[in-house]
This record gives sequence, C-alpha cells and structure tokens, in this order.
Amino acid sequence: VCVCVCVCVCVCVCVCARARGDCESGVSVTTHTCVYVCRVRVCAVSCCLVVGILQEDRKALTEELAKAQQIIDKLRQDNAKITQQRDEMVEVNEILRKQIVKFDSFLESAGPSTPMRSVKDAKLDQVFRERFSLPTTECCLATFTCTDANLKHGKMYLSQSYLCFDTHFSLGEAKEMFPIKAIYQIVKTGDEGYMKFLNTALTFITEDGKHHLFRCFVGKDAVVEAIVQAAGLLHLTIRVTDDF
Repeated sequence: VCVCVCVCVCVCVCVCARARGDCESGVSVTTHTCVYVCRVRVCAVSCCLVVGILQEDRKALTEELAKAQQIIDKLRQDNAKITQQRDEMVEVNEILRKQIVKFDSFLESAGPSTPMRSVKDAKLDQVFRERFSLPTTECCLATFTCTDANLKHGKMYLSQSYLCFDTHFSLGEAKEMFPIKAIYQIVKTGDEGYMKFLNTALTFITEDGKHHLFRCFVGKDAVVEAIVQAAGLLHLTIRVTDDF
C-alpha cells in the first residue's frame, strides 16, 4: 500500500513539473495536463487494484495463520495428554515394581512352595508338624524306616527344610531334628564294628561338626538321593562320600 501511494505521489509531482515546464515554454498546458491526468488516473486505478489484491492476500494469509495456530494448539494439547499418560505409566510401573519386590521377598521368606497334597497326605502332614512343632509350610515329602545310633527302631521324615527322626518306643526323648541347610556332608559307610559290614548306615555331618548316625536303612542310596534333591530345591549342595 505504501509503495502504491508513493508511486501516485511521484506521478503527481512529475505531472506538475511537466505542466510548469510547458507553461514556461509556451506549450498548451491543457493538452498536456489532460494526458498526464489520464496517466495519473490509470496509475491510481492500478494502485487500487494492487491494494485490493494485497488485501485479499493478507486476508488469506491471516486465515492460514489462524488455521496453523489452531493446529499448533491442538498439537500442544495432544502433547500434554501424551506427557500426562507417560507420567501415569511411570507411576504404575513404579507401583508394579514395588509389588514385585514385595512378592519376591515374600517368596524368599516363605521358603519352598508347598506341593499339592491329598487328604491322606494332609493328615500325615498335620501329625508330622505337631510331632516336631514345625510351621504349616512344612510337608512330609518322604519317610524312611531306620534306627538311631542306639538301634532304637523308628522313622525318618523328610520335609522341604528339615530332616527329622522319631522312635516308635519312646515318648519323644529320642527325637532328632536338624535343618537340611545345616547338613554339610553325608557319609554312606559311617558305621563301625560288625555293623559296618551290613552297609546300611548313614552319618549326617552338620556345620557345627556334629555327627548324626542312623542305621538299618533299606535302600540308603534312594534316601541320599531324596535328601540331595530336597537340598537342591533350597539351592544348596550337600557333599556325599563313601567314607570319612
């Protein structure tokens, strides 16, 4: 617009100067003035057209700018929603991580999982736990007939975490119980004297250095294998030897 106005002003100045020159030279001013007036009008019309076109372009650009601003505002809103959802997911992930840590701690404190038991086995488990005052998480996985070091006949019980023995002819004074994790070594020929030739004894050596001797096992290799497997479930390793 400013350019068009400047052009019109320049044209008018030129027309006036030319008219003054004509007057000084004696040329008819009217004729030249009419010509230049027509030129000025043409220029004015052209300027008006240019101004109109520029105004339309400005209006179109303003509308495009408004649309672009709306798109930018919508993108900002979407970005804010995505950021909020990301923050919520981070919070949920943190909550789940804490729950997993608590669950892992619970599993570690609870020990090995309790296997599925039949009604008969459940009754045996109850009697077993009451006899040796064990927690409810312990189940009797296997029993082995044997005697203690004094040849008192009884039964050995194997649970997830304990190895227990009780005789059939006492009121509890001959009970023995020690954790599987305390067993350091199992000696297969741990007997002495004439009993050594029967090859039915097992000696369990615990971490405190004590020797627990049991005799008259039937199939003692199977007994050792069962105890070693129970220790494996606790991520433990028991050394097994044929002699001291």
